[in-house]
This record gives sequence, structure tokens and C-alpha cells, in this order.
Amino acid sequence: MAVYKTIMYSVGPGSVLLWMLLWGADCDTQPQAEEVDLFSSDKQLTLGWRSEPPNLWNEIKLPFVTGGPVLQACVKRGQRSVLSKWIERRNAHHLLMDISIAQEEESSGELSPLKVHLFDTDNAITRFLNGQTVLDLQNSKLFSNSDPPSSIPKHLNRSLSLNLGPVTRRGFQLAFSYTGECVFIASIRLYYRACPDIVSNLTSFVKTGAHSGPVLGHCVEGAVESSPPVRECDMDGVWRSQQGVCSCERGHEEMDNTCKACRIGYYKSTNGRGECQLCPPNTRTTKEGSENCECLKGFSRLPSDPHDLGCSKTSKHFRVEEKHPTA
Repeated sequence: MAVYKTIMYSVGPGSVLLWMLLWGADCDTQPQAEEVDLFSSDKQLTLGWRSEPPNLWNEIKLPFVTGGPVLQACVKRGQRSVLSKWIERRNAHHLLMDISIAQEEESSGELSPLKVHLFDTDNAITRFLNGQTVLDLQNSKLFSNSDPPSSIPKHLNRSLSLNLGPVTRRGFQLAFSYTGECVFIASIRLYYRACPDIVSNLTSFVKTGAHSGPVLGHCVEGAVESSPPVRECDMDGVWRSQQGVCSCERGHEEMDNTCKACRIGYYKSTNGRGECQLCPPNTRTTKEGSENCECLKGFSRLPSDPHDLGCSKTSKHFRVEEKHPTA
């Protein structure tokens, strides 16, 4: 269980070295991670979440706060919870949350945390279930009961990219519970990160939710598998290093992450990273993407000769009749 007061990011020398090693292993440019929204209270006219006991959580509009409805639990102290509607998981594997809350100071001097609960479920549940708390949230800047409502926005604390954990079912529901004096939840955004479509190392990978496990890629047109290409999308929505290899097939050479057919007059006889080669003397190709060059008319070579050997002028062989002595 963690208490979030501020969001800080630090990068140590080891992290930088690890990043450099991973980047160097691929030598490709990573596109930025995508964030896919599953729910945003700012885009709702009403939430319709279930309060337990009834009416101890309310939807209100706060002055000077733009966006959707604000959740408030300020009627009386004691355990009270509010349960969201069922939300489809879609392609999410790991949930993140941005949230803005304001809390009233307590006479005891000990601030009760706003508890965050997550229910991973195939079907909607209708009652709040006491279960695992995924986060405890507490503000450092509190308002007092003497502050006017217009001052509440000044006490809102926004926390970003809070980790709610994995989801595996068809959907999920979010819940909050509180035992303190008064709390306002002004904004809730639920989302997941995704690795975007990418083509690198002659392999294409489709957009994939973060932390989804190994993903099989597909060789680009004109390329073949040397070993199955696999990648994973990490928690930050960044593709990890590719395992497995695609290489250009015969008659094709690598160019700008594609496999381009050899021009007429050039050939490539093997799969791999090699370039197309100019046809050897006295040979030619008649189409693009050729695997070898054929001899010009009047020239030939043995079937066992290598592809890079030119052709020689064909010799004329005459049959000499053997004369037998007469008896």
C-alpha cells in the first residue's frame, strides 16, 4: 500500500546505461507511447455512481472548476463508499489514473486517506465489496471548515499516472472509500499506455497495450523469417528489444526498412542482408527481383558454376567419324 503526496521522477546512472543498451540493441527510432482513455469524468454530464450508505456521496458543481461533475463526501464522518459503473477494459492490461482531490483538515490532526479500490470483473457488480485497497491518497495542502466553497479549487491536488495495477477480465469497476471529514474528487481519468504501430528491423508490430506479454511481429513484404520476430510492450508504452530476425529474401535488398527488388541487371541469390550484385560478364536479367543472371545468347556456363561466374562463348563441337580399314 502506498501513500501518494507528490509525483517525482528520478533517473540514475544505471537507468541511463540500461536505456542506452536497449536502444543500441535495436538501433531504431522509438515512437512516443500512446495513452488511450477508458474513462474521463471531465467528459461526463453525470456519473451515476452508487453511494453506500445512500446519499453520503453526492455529485455537485464546484465554482471555478471546469469539467464534469465533482464527487463530494462531506455529510458526516464514518465509512462511506462510492462505486463506479462497469467500464470495458478493451485492450488495457495495466490501468493508470490521473485524479484531482481536495481534503478537509481533521480535528484529530490525523488525516484519513482516500482509499482507491479496483474490481476486475466480467460483469457489473451492484454493491461495494470490502476488498484490497490499491492506493491510499492524501493531500498535503488542506482546507478548513471555515474556508468558503470558492477556495476549494486552490486546495485541489492533481496526481498523475497513478498505478492501479493489472486488469484481465472483460471490464472493471473503480471505487473510493473515506472515513474523514470532507473530500472532493474533482477529476478522474482512467487510461492505459500502448506501444504504437512500428516498423523496424524489417518487421512490423501492431499497436499493443502496455504489459501485454510477447507479441509476434510480421516480416515486411519481400522479407522472410530467420527466426520468429517477437517484442514486448513495457509498462511505459515503449517497445522492448526485438528477439528474432527478418531478412530480405532472394532477389531483394534492404533499403529504408523495406526489401526492394533488385533492378534489372542486378541479382541476389541468397536470403539475408546482402546487397544486389551487378550481373557478371555476358549475363543478364529480364525482370526485377531476380535471384540469378542468365547467359546471353551464344554464351554458356556449367550448371555447377557459381552464380557470380560470368558466361563464356559457346564452342562448336564437330563429330569426327571413325574410319575402319577394309578387309
